[in-house]
Amino acid sequence: MYEASSYMMPKSLGSSLVTIIYRCNPANPLQLFKDFKENMIEDFIQQGNRVKKSLKLCVYDIRMQIQQDGFDFNQFLPFPNFEDISHCEDDLVNCTVNSNNLLWNDLNSVQLLAADTILKSIVGLNSQKCFPIEFLNTLNRSGLSSYKLNLKIACIVMFLRNLSVNKGLCNGIRIIVRAFHQNVLQLEIITDAFFGTVHFIPRISLDTSNDPALPFNFVRHQFPVRLAYAMTINKSQGHTFDKVGLYLPEPCFSHGQFYTESSRATESNGLKIQVKDTTRQSKTDNGKTETDNAVYREIFL
Repeated sequence: MYEASSYMMPKSLGSSLVTIIYRCNPANPLQLFKDFKENMIEDFIQQGNRVKKSLKLCVYDIRMQIQQDGFDFNQFLPFPNFEDISHCEDDLVNCTVNSNNLLWNDLNSVQLLAADTILKSIVGLNSQKCFPIEFLNTLNRSGLSSYKLNLKIACIVMFLRNLSVNKGLCNGIRIIVRAFHQNVLQLEIITDAFFGTVHFIPRISLDTSNDPALPFNFVRHQFPVRLAYAMTINKSQGHTFDKVGLYLPEPCFSHGQFYTESSRATESNGLKIQVKDTTRQSKTDNGKTETDNAVYREIFL
């Protein structure tokens, strides 16, 4: 946990704590939580919450992860004053709503009206709440295909699920759309040892049960692909390209990310990097552009 706290995001650090409790069976899990609580509540503090409220939201989040796996929260983290924390559910949803306020500019008037109606229901957390399909269709989460896929013949897409590792149908692999059929896509793999292999892929059910940022779960029946003319640094691992364009609106925040992306090109002259001027990265007096390279120093000790 000491090593993880130096580079993990607060949400991931909380998930790591739950994993350690399950698999390592620490002698004093409550003390372990107290040692790293300041790291785990940073996200809630940045959302404008006070320390006490942030602590309650963090504990509630951990409790939900433990209970979703069928375990008793009090068995692992026996907090004497957290028996009645149902009110934290309202606060947690409010934080989720506030963090998504910036996305409202992308909604049209009809979608915005639906979103306003939904938020009134979410904040109250009534047992009879209902989420209109129009609102759910606007959600685009990590690992989830868009409600509306704009594809064409010969476009490059990325696979989002591990359907068959033995056949090369793995999460993150790049493929080309060769044909559209009534209920399937005809796809051709263009990377790795399965280059040129053709597959017919149907729609599958994609769910958000593992997404802690949503206050509800829903299932989308869609082709497990996404346009891949551009991809994230993490998704690019294992791929090599003749030409790579790297766009950095902000510096890399995780160990090895900058090296991972800068080494995707087969030759140095095939790599182009665009760095956006911010408070953390900009041009120097001598005309050079600088950005941070996150390195976990302890690995060199």
